[in-house]
Amino acid sequence: MKNVTKMWSLWLVFILAAAIFVGCKNEYPSSIYKPNARYNPDPVITDVTPKFGLAGIDTITIVGKNFSANPEEDRVFFNGQKAEVLSASPTTLTVKAPNVPSDSVQIKLNVKGALLFGHYEYIKLEYASIEYGDFSNYDNASGLACDPDENIYVVLTTKKIMKVPPQGDKEVYGTASFIKATGMKWGPGGYLYMLRGNRTIYRVPPGGGHDEKFIPNVGGRIYDLDFASSKVLFVVGKADSIISVNMDTKAHFGAAGYPHFFLWGVRVYNGYVYVVGQYSGSDATIPKLAIWRNQILSDDGKLGPNELVVDWATLAKTKEALPLSITFSEKGELFIGASEGDAITVYSLDSGTSHPLYPGVIYPPTNYMCWGNSNYLYVNRHDEHDAAKRRIMRYTMKENGAPYYGRK
Repeated sequence: MKNVTKMWSLWLVFILAAAIFVGCKNEYPSSIYKPNARYNPDPVITDVTPKFGLAGIDTITIVGKNFSANPEEDRVFFNGQKAEVLSASPTTLTVKAPNVPSDSVQIKLNVKGALLFGHYEYIKLEYASIEYGDFSNYDNASGLACDPDENIYVVLTTKKIMKVPPQGDKEVYGTASFIKATGMKWGPGGYLYMLRGNRTIYRVPPGGGHDEKFIPNVGGRIYDLDFASSKVLFVVGKADSIISVNMDTKAHFGAAGYPHFFLWGVRVYNGYVYVVGQYSGSDATIPKLAIWRNQILSDDGKLGPNELVVDWATLAKTKEALPLSITFSEKGELFIGASEGDAITVYSLDSGTSHPLYPGVIYPPTNYMCWGNSNYLYVNRHDEHDAAKRRIMRYTMKENGAPYYGRK
């Protein structure tokens, strides 16, 4: 009886398993291939211009066919990173190059409704901004100067004067009598001139070494300096004036009065001395923070009256932003470095218009600027409170800087 029951149990299991097997079938998804589907023609890229640009900065034109006139339907990738499409037509796209610097940037284009990508190989995108000289958080560098051979110089808190060649590692060029330089310029005869915010002009002899006091007392606390084409040296600071210095006789005099001013930056351009700083007097008609200028009237450094160039309040992005440094491009655009907000504001003397330099790519503070001999702009991004921001930067520009007469 037990055997009969066991046999019937086995038959029941077999019958149930067979029923389940027969009753089930595989539920595969339908094929994604649709033989009757219609797709847009695949995009074809025939040319790209320019084939060399700045990563994150330049606009690139892509030429070909089968593009969408709707920018949102054109998806462009530079080495896999999506680019912003600025304008579109069936044959031409204008895009902003993403920040992917490389010697070999592959461009891929997908158009909505098309199956395949369009390809273009290759273009070159250069760094618009790089950290320069291999300075770390612990290298508390101040000042900045460039010589005729594109070597740059800074002062460290160890009192070392560091030289950074265009190719190669930085090296010790000399020693300073102080731990912080407020201003530096390369001067006639191969001397490196430096200020530290006291009354003395220092210089390092050609080839390097320890600094010497060129003029022990010019009559006021001085913070920055620049040379005119006549080789007169102009210095500014808390001196109530722009001071003209004769480099041969060392004679000096107040060439333009700036009472109640703290001028921390100076640059000579096109027959004028430009200064940046703060006014602390009671005259409400004078801007508190601004750039002013004085015309150079003679080879011995006599200057014309003070002229307001631009009130910083009209350019500043925040109330706390300070204009820390100034320089000029060869086209005469005024570059203003700031403590926060836009790292550098480019101001047109002709039109009075301005725009930020490389927004989203470079960052403040911009304590000191020095243009090289071609299209590189060097920047000391010194931060008193955040060591991670302390770097010497090199920005690739699309133009050269205005002349530095001390290098001539």
